[in-house]
Formats: sequence, structure tokens, C-alpha cells
Amino acid sequence: MRVAVVYLDKIPEALLRVLGNCTATEIALFNLRKTDDDFLSRWKPDVVIYQFEDPSEEHQSRFLLSHPRHTLARIPAFSFSNDIKPDLHALAEQIGFIIHLEPLSLTARELELHLVYGLKLAKATGRKLQPAKTSLDKAFEAVTSFHSTLDTAKVLESAMFHLPRLVPAESWALYLSNEPGKPLRLMAAVNALSAGMPPWVDVQNEEHPLVRAVQDGRTHFINDSDDPTEVKLYLPLLTQGSLFGGIVAVLNREHHTFSEEDTEIAERVSASLALALGNATSFTRAENLSQLDDLTHLFNARYFYQALENELKRARRHQLPLAVVFIDLDGFKEVNDIHGHLVGSGTLVEISQQLQSCVRETDILCRYGGDEFILALPEANLQQAHDIAERIRSRIEVTYFQQHRADNVRLTCSIGISVYPEHGKTAELLVKQADEAMYAAKQAQKNQVVVAKVGTMAP
Repeated sequence: MRVAVVYLDKIPEALLRVLGNCTATEIALFNLRKTDDDFLSRWKPDVVIYQFEDPSEEHQSRFLLSHPRHTLARIPAFSFSNDIKPDLHALAEQIGFIIHLEPLSLTARELELHLVYGLKLAKATGRKLQPAKTSLDKAFEAVTSFHSTLDTAKVLESAMFHLPRLVPAESWALYLSNEPGKPLRLMAAVNALSAGMPPWVDVQNEEHPLVRAVQDGRTHFINDSDDPTEVKLYLPLLTQGSLFGGIVAVLNREHHTFSEEDTEIAERVSASLALALGNATSFTRAENLSQLDDLTHLFNARYFYQALENELKRARRHQLPLAVVFIDLDGFKEVNDIHGHLVGSGTLVEISQQLQSCVRETDILCRYGGDEFILALPEANLQQAHDIAERIRSRIEVTYFQQHRADNVRLTCSIGISVYPEHGKTAELLVKQADEAMYAAKQAQKNQVVVAKVGTMAP
């Protein structure tokens, strides 16, 4: 009996030990991530055993759901996992495996009986790995996948996996624009280059079939395109105005044309896809808003610590410098006391604008809280950080804020600097060191830049 074992990353030693004790068994190993479709079928196995550990693992699920039914349709297929996972048994049978094997709890004799049973079952019934699915089954599977995540990239990836399996088109392209009037950008595709799909579509070009489909809110079917060998289907993606885009499907005329059923399925699934993308986009927008300061629209402290952690990882990996700059406005309480909180809030907005004009595009500027601001300066050494801090200090000192008022506002600021790795190797310590340096600046007559002291790090 020729048994093909298709595994993920590590050779399944437990399964091989049990198989090795089976009589008259020839075994071949195939890596799931590297297996050539034709090579596996050319080996002509009698039985195939696929590793099935995590159904959410995209590459594995894609392989199991598409490859075997085409190349090894009538060969009995089993699944296995290295560990005992009772929850996988029902799912494996749903996919179409004869049984899910757990080598840790199997004897050679038991495994032999399973394999022989599979051979007899395949011979008697012609059982396939993947049971035949109706179009409705496939559509339901696609819709379920679209709505299983709020990650836009994963929804797009799922769309490009399922759409070609629902409607027989050689090429697919999905275009999106989050704002009406902006170009439609190519966000995901299958064979887009070979079909000549452009990277973007101008929405002002009302003659373009995709633009017409989006504006009309209905499918456009193009049978007389520039290329007489192709038929194209243009589907809109619209959901309550929050999403704006469309899908293009290209079919080679040699493979006939889109049927009414194809078009209907594509429309229904695209409507659900639009809703899933709209939900994901709204979630991302809400998540981004939760990281912004309501008043100044700078990032907030929550975002700052996340960004600083990421920059620290990069600095450690590539041995790069990284600076933190802590800014506190001098005497800002008096602005509120004398002019009122509305003027104080307006002043903070103007100060945030001045700060933005003083930093680099790669710098991370946040409102830390109250009248405090904080900066992360990727790849900035002490001298570069000091230059930026001094630029900020002098800009605040010479600027007249709230100039529309007769009694405009003048302010200064105190600034502290810390640098990785001299003053700290963690986000918390770098912020603490910069904060303490800022307080030292305040105690030394304010309106100045102070660098953290080396050697004051916590152990």
C-alpha cells in the first residue's frame, strides 16, 4: 500500500513510527507548503494522509479545500494531527476526510484497519475527498468567511479565494475608495496583470464600465470589450455610503460566457462582501479614532506607547538610535485662569500645529495629556533630538497664539530628552527619563531643553 503523508512544517515522527510498523506499506513524505500538485498525483498513492492542525491557518485550509479534490479526487484521504484534538474530528469529516487520525492514541494494527477500510470504501462508493457542493453551499461558505473577521486585509484575501471558486472567471480585481470622488484603487486581485487590470480607475471617467456599475448600483455585463476574446462582469460594492468600490471579473470566451446563475451568485455574494468590507472599514476607523486626541487630533498616549514599543523593537533589531522628547508648557494654567478654557483649548490646538511643523514625517507626535506633549524620534541620536527639541522651544517662545484676540497669548515650554539605549531600554524607562529631564528644565528657570542623566536608569 502506497501511503502519501502531507505535513506542514515538521516531519510527523509519531505518525511515521506507527506507519513504519504497518505491514507492506510504502511511505512518501510531501511538505504541504512546497508540494507540487502534479508531483503528488504522479507518485500515485493508494491513500493520502493530510496534516490538519488548525483550520484557521490560511495556507492549509486553502490547500485542503481546493487541491485534493482536483488531483486526487477518488483516492481515500485521511487527516491527522500531532496532538489529540477531539474538536477536529467533526470538522475533518465535514471537509470530506474519511476519518481524523491521532497517532499518539493509535496502534499500527488500528491504523492498518482504518487504511484498508478507506480503500474498500473508495472502491465501493468512489468517495471523493471533497463532497460535491452546490453553488448555494459554496456561496454560504464564502459569506461566512467574509464575516468571520473585522480585518479588511483578511476580508479581501477571503474574497480573492472564494470568488474564483464560485464563478468561473480567469481574472478578478477588487477596487475600493473610502471617499466618493477619489480614484478607485486596486486592493486585491487574481491574475490581474495578465488581464491588463489598471492599478486605479478615475471615477470622473463615467464611460468606464466599473464607474457606471458603481454609479448605477447594478451589474454591468460587457460582451464587446476591446479584447474580443474576453467577457467582463462589473459588480458594484456599496453599503450605505460608507464604502465605494467594485469588482471586475474577466472570462475567456473559449470558456463560454457568464451564465445567468453565475451573474446572480456573483451579485449576491458581492452584496455580502460589500457589507463585510463596510463593517471592517468602520471598525478600523473607530479603532483609529480611539487613538486620537479629541481636541488636537494628534495621537494620544495609548497610541504613543504602542508606537514606541514597535520602534524600540526595530531599534534593537537594527541597532539604531531612538529618542523620546517630553514637552510641558510653562504657565499654561494661567492661560485658562485669565482667558478661560475656550481660549486655552484654542491655544493647545495652535501649539499642536506648531509642533507638527517642527518635526519630521517619520516622527511620532502625541498629546500626552493636559498641556503635555511627547515625541518619539526614530533613528535620531542625541544631537538630532536636541536640535529638534531646541527648534520646538524657540518656535513656542516667539509665537503669538490666539492672534485674533486683542490680548493674544505668549508661552514658553520646558523639554526633556532621553535616548535609547543610553537612558533606557524599555518604553516606560525612556518616558520616565525624559519626564524627569523635563522637570529638571522647569526647576532650572524653565524655557529650556535638558537631557536625561546617564547612569540614572533603574536596574
